[in-house]
Amino acid sequence: MLSRTPFAMASFATLFLVLLVGPASLTSRTATASDEVALHFARAKARSAHPDPVPGFATVSLTPDSLTAMMQQDLAVNQRYLGWLQTAKGDGAVQAFTSALSAPYLRRIDAMHAMDVDHDDITIPVVTVWGALTFSTRSYDPSFGPMDPVSVLFVGDASPDRVYGDMTNPSVCDGNEGCSLPIFQDDKGLDLTTGSYQCPSSTQWVLMGNSGESLQWHPSVHGIMRAGDKCAAGQRDHMRLFGAHANAVFGAWSVGTPHQEQWMSGPSKYGHQVQSWTDARDVVGRFFTGSICQQAGPDACSHSPSVGLAVPFAGEVSTANGGVYQNVPFDGETEAFEICSCS
Repeated sequence: MLSRTPFAMASFATLFLVLLVGPASLTSRTATASDEVALHFARAKARSAHPDPVPGFATVSLTPDSLTAMMQQDLAVNQRYLGWLQTAKGDGAVQAFTSALSAPYLRRIDAMHAMDVDHDDITIPVVTVWGALTFSTRSYDPSFGPMDPVSVLFVGDASPDRVYGDMTNPSVCDGNEGCSLPIFQDDKGLDLTTGSYQCPSSTQWVLMGNSGESLQWHPSVHGIMRAGDKCAAGQRDHMRLFGAHANAVFGAWSVGTPHQEQWMSGPSKYGHQVQSWTDARDVVGRFFTGSICQQAGPDACSHSPSVGLAVPFAGEVSTANGGVYQNVPFDGETEAFEICSCS
């Protein structure tokens, strides 16, 4: 969990946002200082007006067309891995992976045709934060089986590409001997030198959207794990990242589903078994709360090193999704981080 000062505790319910002084914006890194001031007040006003997350349910209609589109998105997300697989292992391996990836979507489409129905309605628990950002409280696999609780929220300059790039940047601690940030790498075990992978990582989906807009399924476009962890051996801290369309107030935003898991290869269990939801979430929290702003000093957020990572605020919201997931308890708290570019 995030450590909080007495001041932070007092302002905890509304996630007080400190004034942004670095050159960041909703979707651009070249905004003026006056833009930042306006953004500060707009976000503060939105949080003050809607301090408490609002849980609810969304009914989503699945159709053969929507399932086909999701399958195509899934294939697109995995194009880089498929390219490597083609080179390393040939057409047979590509066909096997593509068939396995497509199977859940095709099974549901076939079931609709067998029942002679043109849609299948499912109900998904969601939460709306600050009256602006709505997302399902957990992720779903391609068969729409419930999977991991959402426990990290990024706003500001916080697309999945940006968050992934910051967390896997090998130079994040360069020039700072006292840096103790956890270091991360691609969750497929990508070796940047050889271009090879340890293993694939299955795509999951989160229902996301801005308040007042139709919610859409968004795939896990990136995944990270602790550097040195293995995706098919031992224990690892793992997180998938999901991004929605930019919000007019809170900018490019994304959510994550961190979890600590153990690779099992015994006769009774094969594959990953979740050990903790909160430990992995707290590892992610340590990266952002201990990142450039803190390293450079409390008044140096707008003058951080070339990495450009700065976290002007960190807080916590209750997303009403506490419970037991995959036989492991979760406390229902989501860490929220503002990311700005201070290059």
